[in-house]
Amino acid sequence: MKLHPMSRFDPSKPCFVHDRVEGLTIAWSPDWAPAYSLFAREDAGGVVDFDGLALDGWRESPRFVLPPECMLPDD
Repeated sequence: MKLHPMSRFDPSKPCFVHDRVEGLTIAWSPDWAPAYSLFAREDAGGVVDFDGLALDGWRESPRFVLPPECMLPDD
């Protein structure tokens, strides 16, 4: 799956980020947005150094739609 560039990353939204060094995809928590704003540093190649990670892209969280039979009734 194609990754979006980190220049278009919004740390206030849940998504998945990719760490180039370890080759891992990590579920991003919007709770980390304040620390990201303070400590993230983007290099000339678009890779972001943050908390020991080398983030080289992100992708949206999948959206799941439950069938009606799985939904809870409204009160």
